[in-house]
Amino acid sequence: QRPVRWVRCSVESDPQNLMRVLTEKWELNRPGAIISVMGPVEIDSVFAVSAQQILSKGLQGASSRASAWVITGGAQTGVAGLVGKAMRDAEQPCIGLVSWEALAERQRLEATLDGQATRASTARAHARDAE
Repeated sequence: QRPVRWVRCSVESDPQNLMRVLTEKWELNRPGAIISVMGPVEIDSVFAVSAQQILSKGLQGASSRASAWVITGGAQTGVAGLVGKAMRDAEQPCIGLVSWEALAERQRLEATLDGQATRASTARAHARDAE
């Protein structure tokens, strides 16, 4: 399993600098498209089973054909969780966006900051590979 990579940035962060972190430090290819998949955090278990099958085949195929990045809400539950599972073995990246305050394990991530964080901008942005 690939290590989890993360970036912490503020609303003042320069998008160009963030893109440099993603493409240069993390060596992601520039996307041919961006596929955004959002939905509720709580979903019906029957829906989850059928959605997982559809997402696994459809989303991986579509993102691969379009050389797309998949963007989701970053949660491990609901639609975002289904998307994360569907994209786990995909070649294309799946990027979860979540507010720092809502992040369950932010203390563990903060503990990995050792002064070597990549600066996405002067607005307190950090990029790290977390284990």
